[in-house]
Amino acid sequence: MAILEILTLPDPRLSKKARPVTEVDAIQPLIEDMLETMYHSPDGVGLASTQVGAYSGEVEQPFRPT
Repeated sequence: MAILEILTLPDPRLSKKARPVTEVDAIQPLIEDMLETMYHSPDGVGLASTQVGAYSGEVEQPFRPT
């Protein structure tokens, strides 16, 4: 697993639209990296795939319990 760079405004990549997920197994490594990234961030409560520059499928991680 890896900690991914989180894009922030005004990065234009944040306005790109992700394609629908067609096969969950293909994006499982991305999901695992996004979870690690979210839990590594002290302010992380949720994360969308576009926030880490991934557009091959929209993935939104659930909010972290507080």
